Amino acid sequence: MNRSWKQLFLVSFLLAMMLPFAASGQTTTAINGTVSDQSGAVVPKASVTLHNEQTNQDIKTVSTSTGNFAFPGLRPGVYDVAATAKGFDTASEIAVYLHLDAVATVKLTLKPGTAAESVTVRADEVLLDTTHAARPLPRTNWSSRPSIPATR
Repeated sequence: MNRSWKQLFLVSFLLAMMLPFAASGQTTTAINGTVSDQSGAVVPKASVTLHNEQTNQDIKTVSTSTGNFAFPGLRPGVYDVAATAKGFDTASEIAVYLHLDAVATVKLTLKPGTAAESVTVRADEVLLDTTHAARPLPRTNWSSRPSIPATR
């Protein structure tokens, strides 16, 4: 019986030592944040994009009604975070370094956007045909002409 207790203790000890290695596959690495405007008011339904600089992959989400967003379960690396919303310019945080089991918090502040105008110019269209244009009339001094009375 003494020998079985020793074996049980040894097996339990080895399992306890291996537990941290088994749990290392789970990660709490994440980027969380808030999208707000310049006045500090939260911006709900903002489109938030996370770009992994090493893999060149993007992950997209939308901010909640309280302006919060979360990207859980990330791998350590360098990320860019950008947010856009209707009526606002894009705000971004570049080169967010994320270490193993770390949670980075990003606060993005959107500024009011400018009106976007689009003008298309086509250079291949002829605006004035100079080969068939008529010559202008010579300049005439209209004040020296006799006036014609208007009759009805």
